[in-house]
This record gives sequence, structure tokens and C-alpha cells, in this order.
Amino acid sequence: MSDHPESYRTLNSPARWSGRLGLSQALSAAGRNDFRAFRLGDVGPDLRFPAFVRWENEHSGSLGEPVMSHAAIQERADQYAHGRQRLKRHKLLVVEHLDAQSPDGFYRKYSAQRIGARLFPDMCSSATTG
Repeated sequence: MSDHPESYRTLNSPARWSGRLGLSQALSAAGRNDFRAFRLGDVGPDLRFPAFVRWENEHSGSLGEPVMSHAAIQERADQYAHGRQRLKRHKLLVVEHLDAQSPDGFYRKYSAQRIGARLFPDMCSSATTG
């Protein structure tokens, strides 16, 4: 297909995708996110706690409960980036935690997909903690 670009329309070029970290940083810089994300090695003294540690390209969420100090971040990184995973230590992200629990005790996740000029809302999933 790439040999015949006139035969298809590209709706979302993979070359423009900046990844989870790039998207989070762009949204934060634009004032859209009230939290920031960093690579493990780029965390500065102004990090707001609580924060959580996660793998950049995994979809399983946080690696444990939120942490409350820089020392706890390093402990969490050491806990998960050991053995062969140590080679991937640069793929660990630290994300400031933003409590988005609604008054009824639920956390809701809203999403949408854009295809061309149209926007399609996706299902809302919700869960409580504990």
C-alpha cells in the first residue's frame, strides 16, 4: 500500500505519534492536564506528590500504590526494574497523581476517537477503589 499512496487516505500517521510521555507533556504544557509526567531520570525536585511509577508502553497502569517521596520512587524503580528489566529502566515514567474520584466514589474514564473530521465518544468505564 505504501507504494501507492493515491489508493488510500491516511487518517492517523504513526510517524506523528509522540507516545504516552510526549502526549502527557504536550497536554501539560498546553494547560490541558493538571499533572505532569517525566522519565525516571528526568524527575526534578519540583515533582508534586503523590506520584506513581509506570512502564511507558504498558497498559496495566501504575506499578503499585502512589509514592510520597523521591526515595520511594527509586525504591519502586529498583523493585520493578531488576534482572533483565534493568535494561528497560529508561522506559519507566513518573506521573504526578491527580485524584479524579467523583463525589459518588467512582472513577470514570472517558475517551473518544477521531476519524477524519468526526469525533466518536467511547464507552465510559467506572470503578471504585478497594
